[in-house]
Amino acid sequence: MDLAEFVNEKRHRWESLERLLQVTETQGVRVLSVEQGKEFIRLYRLASSDLVWSQAHAGLSEVVDYLNRLVARAYAQVAPRPKLHVRALFLFVLEGFPRLLVGEWRVFVLAVGLFFGGAGFGYLAAHANPELAHHMVSEDHILEDPAQRVQREATGETLAGDKQVLFASFLFTHNIQVAIFCFCLGLTLGIGTALLLFFNGVLLGSLAWVYAQKGLLAWFCAWILPHGIPEITVICIAGAAGFLLARGIVSPKDKKRSTALYEASKPATQLLLGTFPLFVYAGIIEATLSQIHPPKLSIAFKLGFALFSGLLVYGYLLSPLLQRVWWGLRGGGTPSGRSLFN
Repeated sequence: MDLAEFVNEKRHRWESLERLLQVTETQGVRVLSVEQGKEFIRLYRLASSDLVWSQAHAGLSEVVDYLNRLVARAYAQVAPRPKLHVRALFLFVLEGFPRLLVGEWRVFVLAVGLFFGGAGFGYLAAHANPELAHHMVSEDHILEDPAQRVQREATGETLAGDKQVLFASFLFTHNIQVAIFCFCLGLTLGIGTALLLFFNGVLLGSLAWVYAQKGLLAWFCAWILPHGIPEITVICIAGAAGFLLARGIVSPKDKKRSTALYEASKPATQLLLGTFPLFVYAGIIEATLSQIHPPKLSIAFKLGFALFSGLLVYGYLLSPLLQRVWWGLRGGGTPSGRSLFN
């Protein structure tokens, strides 16, 4: 059978399948009658068979492309759609995400090291050459003396409730964009992820020096740490996820690079998605408590809250390790009798 004969003989049933697809794609498969449903399945199977036949014959690329699209559309209508199970999602956030992070602690420590290495570099570089601070700190922090800002914040008013909501929304979306960017740069063999983490650390360290050289380091820490602890943590987790992608490319072991990257993308994506609750938490704090300064809230109170918040965040993230230590001290192993890292 040549191409013309194949197309002429099969065209009518492809067109019939397309007509049914126009109905199901706009109104859903439930609108089909029993007979129409049976006909849809029959035509879908025949189209799949035609696709296999056409793929086996050279010179039918256009037909193959058409049938590929047709069969894919039909499959999307008949394939069962995965359901989001609230319980499974809850268990992932509560247990699966921390266990995954603990299991991949090496890339997380690498990300944290790069960020705080950049922070230390930014602080020391600004201290050695104060002119560099003008290039490493945003303009609004350079143009306004830190002491003047502290005084203004002490006499000013906090944001109104509606503005706080808008500000929290902005910070939430901005931080997510940074995290996704950090994650995606893992495809640059991890170089882009490393540079982004280090550069963001440089910005923080140089800004800390600007306040420290005015004797306002405690005020700066009380401003940054309440939201900074969860915020920096999730950025570093996103960086760790990026490094997982890089590991799949750089060190595929005995697998094809594409296969290794595909396998690495699953835990990497789970790490990124698992940060969502922490993003919400950090955004709310940054838009509220972090913007309330002395004398309304004392430096001691804000630093105390930052410490308490950090204990909560890392108690949650390290919960699999803490559980393992707890059950080890009790001499009973893990509750399930197996490793919590599996």
